[in-house]
Amino acid sequence: MRKLDLPRYLRPTTWIRETGAFLLDFLFTFALGAILYLSLGRTVLYPSFGGYESMVRYDALCVEGGFGYFDENEQYVPYEVDSSKKGVELYSQYEMAEKVVWDYFVKGIGESEAFSFLDSDGFSSDAQPFSDEYRLDVRKWVYQEFFRISDDDPDCVWQIPVSEGDFDRMPVPREALRQKMSGEDKEEALSAYKTMFEVVVGIDADSDSLFERAGNHFLRQAPVVEAKKQHAIATYASLYPSIILSPLVFFALVPLLMKNGVTFGKRICRIALVSTSGYQAKPWQIALHYGFIILIFYLFLIPSAMIMFMVASLILVLDYMAMILTRYHQSVHSMIAHTLSLDSANSVWFASREAEDAYIAKHPQSFAAKLRKEKEEDAHKELVVKEAALREESGILDSATLSLNPHASKEAEKDENAKS
Repeated sequence: MRKLDLPRYLRPTTWIRETGAFLLDFLFTFALGAILYLSLGRTVLYPSFGGYESMVRYDALCVEGGFGYFDENEQYVPYEVDSSKKGVELYSQYEMAEKVVWDYFVKGIGESEAFSFLDSDGFSSDAQPFSDEYRLDVRKWVYQEFFRISDDDPDCVWQIPVSEGDFDRMPVPREALRQKMSGEDKEEALSAYKTMFEVVVGIDADSDSLFERAGNHFLRQAPVVEAKKQHAIATYASLYPSIILSPLVFFALVPLLMKNGVTFGKRICRIALVSTSGYQAKPWQIALHYGFIILIFYLFLIPSAMIMFMVASLILVLDYMAMILTRYHQSVHSMIAHTLSLDSANSVWFASREAEDAYIAKHPQSFAAKLRKEKEEDAHKELVVKEAALREESGILDSATLSLNPHASKEAEKDENAKS
């Protein structure tokens, strides 16, 4: 890339002020995005894409599956463990969680047409669906496959069923655990409740608890997947105006309409955008400069949050590091667009070369005229030196090169006198 050599009347801004200008523009963009989301996205697009219907359907499925209930205001309330409780009060909530698991399989899958066993469950029954025999097969499967109650497991915490009538009720802890729970020894009771809590609810997020597995099983049900998918589409669509229109307003419309290609943030921080030639930036340069920033905002349209975050972070870090480290604090998108951010309060620039020539012709004693003259003289001297070096390398000597060497000039003058 061509090295920039700016005249002294152009003062590049600092990277700190450039950062402040971007943060201000980001706040303006975020504020407009919030307004568009509330006025257009949430009120128009979200319901148009079935957002509310999908949520109502999802809540109804949760209630039908036994994971919650509707209160007196018809609001969905999920069954949750109250982690603020301590000791036995906390661990005894395993009973509520176990009932949720039991109701989901026995009443939800066993009696509702909305749910069914998954292919990975390995459930099979020769009975007519929803018949008494079928429900019995469901309860046996819950005991044996989901709760994993077996005589072969010495660490099993559940009471082993001895008759088909035992399958009509939820599994209960082994007799030894039940005695500890109801005993007078508080430490043994706490330990027994905690054991059941670990199996049913789990102590940490990575535990393979019954409650967690039942919830994941529910989320894989076809109606649930469809409802969540529809809600995700509606939510995604409701963000379109905020993500698409807001950056266009502040990073396209405003710079193209305002003088010197500035945004509101640059205007507040007294920054002007010019071409690297030192003249006013052309519209295509302004569009290319801010188009890069608009592209960063449009990365939020990527459905995968992880991919979006990684790509956006990489681009922003590289762009920001370039702005900090380069001589005139040019970011990558400034280099691509051949633009430069100036300190507008301490810089003077012209719209074009023609405008500069006209000003110098009218004001020959101005600072710009003096700098132009100095620049032309320096350029002439540099050209003469380069030509002399080129002729010396090629072995060509003439009056132009000799004049550059005072000793050679004297020798040539003596030769001319001798000839005369």
